Amino acid sequence: MIKQDWAPTIIQADSVDDLVLRGILHVKGTGRKIRPRAGNARQSFNLVFILNNSRNRIQYARYPETLIYLCRETIAYFRGSNQINDGLSDASSFWKKIADPMGRINSNYGYYVFYERVARFGSQFNWVVEMLSKNPDSRRAIININNCDHKEEENPDFPCCVSLQFFVWNRKLFCDVMSRSEDLIYGLPYDIG
Repeated sequence: MIKQDWAPTIIQADSVDDLVLRGILHVKGTGRKIRPRAGNARQSFNLVFILNNSRNRIQYARYPETLIYLCRETIAYFRGSNQINDGLSDASSFWKKIADPMGRINSNYGYYVFYERVARFGSQFNWVVEMLSKNPDSRRAIININNCDHKEEENPDFPCCVSLQFFVWNRKLFCDVMSRSEDLIYGLPYDIG
């Protein structure tokens, strides 16, 4: 039996702005103080964020900066390069701080989705399309992001996203994202976008 204090907390809203606000209020009210690598923080575990209206996936709370960053990050993801100077450093100078000495980062999710080779499928994206095309009820339509290569102790860029699972329900495509950590201000709004 799951202890009551470990049951998931579901935070849902119709827009990313409302999700972020509700998440911040929840963490401020119930989060515990922790000391991760990056400094002091508040952490809530086992949160589930549900965006009810996928058309409202752009954050406007800090517009236009948030939209500019999202566009630059998305372009870098579609390029699929793990080299910092191939796009992510254009989105934010923060990426330079976590790049390795060779200018490489691990958190370009586009690399894992579109470019990392997967046997005869070519990419994990192609794998997902094939799995759901063959069987819309498939539970194998998964893209792995965080992998064994990232588990070096000195690695400053340890991807927050662990995996993406796609599934069809009532003839609609859904995506569940599993994250080991999610910054509510600088992560969640862009990951959803």
